[in-house]
Amino acid sequence: MPRKFFNSKWLVIIALALLLFIASGYLLSDDLFFKRLISQNNITTPEEAYAFVDKNTEYPVEGMKLALMSTPRNMLTRQKYLYCDQSAILMATIVNKLGYETRLVDLYGDDGASHHTILEVKQGEGWKTYDTVYKLQGAPYQQSAKIYETGQYYNVRPVHHSYPTFYNWVIQNNFYLKHVALWLRSLPG
Repeated sequence: MPRKFFNSKWLVIIALALLLFIASGYLLSDDLFFKRLISQNNITTPEEAYAFVDKNTEYPVEGMKLALMSTPRNMLTRQKYLYCDQSAILMATIVNKLGYETRLVDLYGDDGASHHTILEVKQGEGWKTYDTVYKLQGAPYQQSAKIYETGQYYNVRPVHHSYPTFYNWVIQNNFYLKHVALWLRSLPG
């Protein structure tokens, strides 16, 4: 009889601890942060998300030293000077919270290197491009395919990446799991 009481007592304690972990992890999460940000700024469309990112971030000037942040929330609140891939990720995070499907597009040149990243958002039956660096919406890839420093265009080969992934969803939705994941990523390989 005492053994059965002990088992059920521990099950209740474990269940309560798990519930506390999930609830408090979400209350401190980036997901809730972005829901509030969207509500407070009346963002309802990808175009409004684009305008918000454009207004609240900047492309770094040459020679600027940045402490690169690894989550969209930290990119927006702490870093603010974002490279093309970071601003595409930030905008994708906001637009995805609005219910749109998003994907990152790396623009590769003839040299086999990715020179630029933009965002595509599924709107209606098609995908619309958003380039926060060159301030373009709905433009073909070739308009975004120029080297920032020289302004010279290159032949472009787009490579699409789904965003967010399951990993991004996990770290967005639980504060504790985010910090565990970031700690694990910082360990020497």
